[in-house]
Amino acid sequence: MMQFFKKYLSIISYYVLPLLLIGLSFIFSERGIAAENDFYGTLGSFSMLLIVVIVFAKPLSQIFSWKIFKYIVAFRRQLGVASFWLALFHGVLYIRLYDLFGIESFVGSNNTLYLLGLVGLVGIALLGITSNNISVKLLGKKWKTLHRIVYVLFFVILAHYVVAEGSVFPAVFVGFLFVALKFVAWRGVRLW
Repeated sequence: MMQFFKKYLSIISYYVLPLLLIGLSFIFSERGIAAENDFYGTLGSFSMLLIVVIVFAKPLSQIFSWKIFKYIVAFRRQLGVASFWLALFHGVLYIRLYDLFGIESFVGSNNTLYLLGLVGLVGIALLGITSNNISVKLLGKKWKTLHRIVYVLFFVILAHYVVAEGSVFPAVFVGFLFVALKFVAWRGVRLW
């Protein structure tokens, strides 16, 4: 049953979602429509939510014996690819919307939001591009090491959120909760 879901979730994340995002991008291609509805920001929010789910899944599955966490851990690659596509469209469409072409658009005291977004986008693109069986075979044990940068990206994305929304508390709370869960899981605490 799990292989059945993994197969169809893979089809959705690798093929259907990018095609859907391309179609939605054409629909929202008018700058006024996209900016008015914050379509691009919503893509980034969903991408961030998936990254949060991905990084929280492992410590939660180690602490709690609930099956939902085991399933999320099993589907992390597919969720990561979906997050990659959402982040890619979020970043590329914002670059187009605000004409952020050239390095000067990302470097400087007033461009922290764009620099954090670019670092996050490059990182998640690296993970998205290597989230396939061929890369796993080619990279061997280095694949797992490479994909551990998701934890660094998690904090970069939280910083991007703080700068974008101007709201520190939610990001600090989520970051602290993650660190606490990792510590509890590392200590071997098991509940329920």
